[in-house]
Amino acid sequence: MRPGPPKLIIHHDPNVVIFSVTGDELGLLEKGSSSAAKDFFIACFGFAVPCGINAFSDYMGMTDFKITLPLFLNTIIALVTIILGVFFFVGWRKEAKEGRRLVEKIKAKPKQEYVSTASDVGSLPVPTAEETTPK
Repeated sequence: MRPGPPKLIIHHDPNVVIFSVTGDELGLLEKGSSSAAKDFFIACFGFAVPCGINAFSDYMGMTDFKITLPLFLNTIIALVTIILGVFFFVGWRKEAKEGRRLVEKIKAKPKQEYVSTASDVGSLPVPTAEETTPK
């Protein structure tokens, strides 16, 4: 027994809430999703940790304290990247807070109920292969 022609069925959920977003709001959301401050914070963290570990291991391996070039460079790079990392982290958090504020503003817009005027058609007919084949 051969099955009947395929049917296209569209499901509708009346409880879905759709928010309207202006072009400016969408631009601000897009800008906030790709944060350069976050990328620089991660890069600074990637430099600070290994340099800090190297400086600490150099210091702990000394019997008498003397400043060597690796100890000096690792300490300076670790301190500078930690300071820069804190600066970029603060900037990243401010951008994230602005993005959350914008989303709350969008959610706070007044809701309007949409009354559907469409009637139930059951299922929509889908053309068969014979009907769509050019002759």
